[in-house]
Amino acid sequence: MEFLDRLNAAMAYIEEHLCGTIDIDALARITLCTPDGLRRLFRHVASMPLSEYIRRRRLTCAALELRTPGTKVIDIALKYGYQSTDAFCRAFKKQHGIAPAATRSSGAALTLFLPASFHIFVKGATDMEYKLVNTNAIPLQVFAEVQAASPEERFLQAEALWTSDAVCEATDKAGFGTWYGIWDGRRYVIARREEGGGTPQMTIPAGQYAVFTSAGEAYAGDIMPQMRAQARSALNLQGRRPRAGLEIEVYRLSPYCERQNRAFSLWLTLELYPPKG
Repeated sequence: MEFLDRLNAAMAYIEEHLCGTIDIDALARITLCTPDGLRRLFRHVASMPLSEYIRRRRLTCAALELRTPGTKVIDIALKYGYQSTDAFCRAFKKQHGIAPAATRSSGAALTLFLPASFHIFVKGATDMEYKLVNTNAIPLQVFAEVQAASPEERFLQAEALWTSDAVCEATDKAGFGTWYGIWDGRRYVIARREEGGGTPQMTIPAGQYAVFTSAGEAYAGDIMPQMRAQARSALNLQGRRPRAGLEIEVYRLSPYCERQNRAFSLWLTLELYPPKG
């Protein structure tokens, strides 16, 4: 595992130097590779050039900082290595699909690119859309729930619920369907939207949520921990944090309980950091 540790140390070095110079020779020394060998290795395991990965990470951080009131496009462009606003705007629009100034709109969607971390396979290095969403209350019917004393027990029981015959059969009947996994304190609930005017058993409160959505097909169990970490990092750059007590996972499942989820999102309620005294 020593080599994987060195690769992860190299990724940490990149994160620490996104606003400055990333020295390929320093990365090579960390990984005990030659610079060319490191470039070839990264392209092989991450399916992209190392330079492209760094560019996407910088544009992700830049987009999040632009949502902070009072920030200027030129200042953020210079901070992340662009010598002109024109070059920055072109690169920014290519990744996010909008101009930098448009990020200040509450409904603007951003394409966030998660940091890579190396395990037996590579995790992260994945696009993730982020936007603020205002929603009315969503009535739900509870399908199953677990309560456990520790997070580890809750995750194990939640995984068992998602792969249970009951969930599989319900998904098969409806075809593709939207399901909700709701963490509420020590309680984890699997639910679906109430249809037909019945009495809801629980409700997702109306309000504004930070919504992070996977891009492309992936199994949620593989990448959801990275989504949570990246979501918290993204919010921290804006002086926000998830409000404790409620976290919502939204899954669009395929029939026959395939482990490939076609899409999944993480919804977080927000609060501002308390002012510094």
